[in-house]
Amino acid sequence: MILVSYSCNQIATEWFGKILRVSNVVFSYVVQVMLYVCNKLITHYYTVLLAILQHMYWSMKQQLAHHTVTGCNLQPGDLLASGTISGPTQDSFGSMLELCWKGTREVPLGDETRKFLRDGDTVIMSGLS
Repeated sequence: MILVSYSCNQIATEWFGKILRVSNVVFSYVVQVMLYVCNKLITHYYTVLLAILQHMYWSMKQQLAHHTVTGCNLQPGDLLASGTISGPTQDSFGSMLELCWKGTREVPLGDETRKFLRDGDTVIMSGLS
């Protein structure tokens, strides 16, 4: 399997002060997720966030188990999505809503700042392992 060389331990996750899990079993993969934003007047894309798959609350294996435990059949080629991937630092928050802290903070975007995306913005999401 190609992903074996990128496998890693899931980072212990705290949720409301309690540790959700600590395990020595390989549960995750080293995958960086980047989000770039460009408005219609600018030709440069600005990096808005950089998150790592290891920081997810639930690993992909756990999500797969949750999805199939009730008898849902998966077929080869089915696509599973992770949802928002957020990290522990502000620059790794996984959405504009988290980055702007529900509209109370400005997010730097080149020479301007934003709280939310605007009509005409281009958003590119990419992943790298």
